[in-house]
Amino acid sequence: MSNENRWLLPEGIDELLPERAGRLEALRRSLLDHCETLGISVRGPSARRIH
Repeated sequence: MSNENRWLLPEGIDELLPERAGRLEALRRSLLDHCETLGISVRGPSARRIH
């Protein structure tokens, strides 16, 4: 792997600066908490691989 491509993120993954990442994480947490108050169980992605 050349140094030029060494730090590239996979396609579809965005790099966020700390301030923006913090705001996004707070929003995510707020959304999950709200879903919980409505009785909605939020689950993670499936463990199976999609080819």
